[in-house]
Amino acid sequence: MLTLGFVRTNADHGVYTRDRVVDGAPRKLVTGLHVNNGLTTGNNNIPKFFAELGKHFTLKDLGEARDFLGMRIQCDLDANTVLMDQSGYTARLLEHFGMENTSPVASPVESKENLADTPRGGISKQYCEAVRGLMYLSTCTRPDISYAVGLVARFTENPGPKHWVAVKQIFRYLCGNPTLGIVYSKTLAGPVFDVMVDADHTGNTKDRKSTNGYIFKMSGAPIVWISKKQQSVLIPSTEAEYMGLSACAREAIWLRALFSELSFAQPNGTTIRGDNKGLLMLAAHPSNHQRTKHINIHYHFTRERVATKEIILEWISMEDMTADVLTKGLGSVKHK
Repeated sequence: MLTLGFVRTNADHGVYTRDRVVDGAPRKLVTGLHVNNGLTTGNNNIPKFFAELGKHFTLKDLGEARDFLGMRIQCDLDANTVLMDQSGYTARLLEHFGMENTSPVASPVESKENLADTPRGGISKQYCEAVRGLMYLSTCTRPDISYAVGLVARFTENPGPKHWVAVKQIFRYLCGNPTLGIVYSKTLAGPVFDVMVDADHTGNTKDRKSTNGYIFKMSGAPIVWISKKQQSVLIPSTEAEYMGLSACAREAIWLRALFSELSFAQPNGTTIRGDNKGLLMLAAHPSNHQRTKHINIHYHFTRERVATKEIILEWISMEDMTADVLTKGLGSVKHK
């Protein structure tokens, strides 16, 4: 790639860019590589680039991107939208586990589901296979099942019957929404990040650890989302969300760097919205030192970025908190 004039981005070594001037106009190509697969976009002559690359590697030009790593891609030039889904993968997954004709449910996980103290043993191989399949789905195009999949993934070492019922709950949810995907629209917001962060304080009733969740949207749809159980037991809810905010801020700085290299630099600081006012005050000002002085210093990364105006913090009501779906089981109405 380097011999063809491409530059490897510092933010992601699997992404390459090439800038040229053709007939007095700037032209750019961006190529993302994954093992032996690649995806190229840009406003330059892509077939010519493939011809150049074909002199160095054996490759196959599949034309306009319609399927990549199991994800279906549909471009609507009239509506200026791009749809990404895994409907085919979902159908095959449901069929493999005999769940293609099951009764659908409205939520992938029951509200306040507690799997920590249930009996275990007996279904490890099938359980692990199902969780692996669901994890790929949840990380590519289905943030709506990320929390549920993360919950059942905690018990792959020695799952029990109730854990398998929880997995089947996710399958039943997918059976009712097999084609749900992500739609990016050129007319919505543009290349500016819309970010929300949340935490479910001591959501695990056994070890009292919290679950962080954050979501980055661009052009009206998610581009990054995380649902992750914290490693430490945290007493105040503000502290739990503060650690989640730190992880979200680090993700924001990385994305800002990557998109800047792709010629989509953010025009202003990235606004991160949370529903805990105490959290936002703590991140912006080192107040209430007596209650927060024990927090590990690396979690204060956010405060530095607020000071440099790379990060802007903003309050949002709990009713509008999209990241809720990444931290806890919700009722069917709110989940939808």
